[in-house]
Amino acid sequence: MEKKFEPTHFYVIFDPYLNNDEFSAIGEEYSQAHAFANLLKQRLQNDSDSYLYWGKLSLSKKKEKIPQSHYKETIRVNQKKGYPTYLYISDFRNFWVAKIESIEFGNDNEYYENALPFFRKWEKDNAVEAWFKVTDIDLLSKVSNETHQYIKCLQSESGHTRFTVTPFLSNLRYPLEVKDEDLLGINYFDGVSPKVFELNFDHKSFENKIKNIITKYSIHEEDFSLLTNSVKRLIITAEMDYFDDRLHNWPALYFNYYKALELQLNDVILGYLKKSHPDSDITIYAKGPKEKGTIHCYHGGRNTRGERPYPLIEFHGGFSIDTLLKHFLGNATKLSNNKPNSYFFDKDSNLVRFANNELSSFLSRNKFIQTRNIYSHDDIEEFDVTEFHFKKVRNELLGLGRESLLIQLSKASPLYDSYYLENKKAS
Repeated sequence: MEKKFEPTHFYVIFDPYLNNDEFSAIGEEYSQAHAFANLLKQRLQNDSDSYLYWGKLSLSKKKEKIPQSHYKETIRVNQKKGYPTYLYISDFRNFWVAKIESIEFGNDNEYYENALPFFRKWEKDNAVEAWFKVTDIDLLSKVSNETHQYIKCLQSESGHTRFTVTPFLSNLRYPLEVKDEDLLGINYFDGVSPKVFELNFDHKSFENKIKNIITKYSIHEEDFSLLTNSVKRLIITAEMDYFDDRLHNWPALYFNYYKALELQLNDVILGYLKKSHPDSDITIYAKGPKEKGTIHCYHGGRNTRGERPYPLIEFHGGFSIDTLLKHFLGNATKLSNNKPNSYFFDKDSNLVRFANNELSSFLSRNKFIQTRNIYSHDDIEEFDVTEFHFKKVRNELLGLGRESLLIQLSKASPLYDSYYLENKKAS
């Protein structure tokens, strides 16, 4: 089977304090990225074919030459395969995505005329080493710990080794070529009509309006950042469909929230095991490293499912909620050859208590396991899910009138005190 094409994008970081005096009157957190986005939106209001150049400054004394032809080829290949090329921009607090048409090099006046006036101060030193031609831009995150999650979705390569980008890596050559595995397939701009929207970034698109409603009325923005990006997108998509009167497919909406809970439970359990026990002998069986996993041993018998064994650390798929509760938090199967399950999750831990009480009660009341089994056999239309059933599930998971069950789950994670709270303190 031919390997699916993965488009390559670019990631740059910038120092928002380089022009702090210039924008301090506007706001403490207002940077050249905010000014750039505002200027581009203003131009697009007058001409939908407008663009601006984002300049990548080279302030290092090292004179390593930028691979110009290679970067141009990256964009050409994406275009040939029918994919857009994105430029991810971050100052470690905010995270932006820009759609780019080309990358240019040199000191031509045309670039400066179609860029922020800010870049003129660097013209004399020829300090702009690359110009990205940007036709649209969007602010994805304005909270540090949520931005860190977005950054960790990016993968880059050095030689034959692929590594995860984090805010704490040093000595990287920017612009950095990246794959966005967790965000793969997301088309940030096409299909959004009209292209020009309000300049207030809190209300610039239907999707962000939905996110703002969620973080204003149910899940606080900092708590929302505890959820994985896949979970956040599932919730936002479900809410967009819910607010669209034409798309009230209650069984499908109901299952979207099941999937959100399943993904978050996978992240909490598998994420903890991979961080705390990277050398464990837990073996996962699956048809591929990103497929749905199972826990079983063949005892020398024939594997009729076509599954392969993967060490836990190499497995990037997931499990059903039922499997997670039985085999990772329960005692149905001995996961490790050397250690009982209790070695990984103490029976008095917050996570086990939460699973046995709030989560178990929620699953039982809402028949979540049955829903998953029906859906997996393409019989979801036969499951009698009404608007009342959907709203019950939605209200509990989002936290309307109570604390969100998804956030309770995230806070019950063994990593919460050491990792999530540390991130909040840093932000």
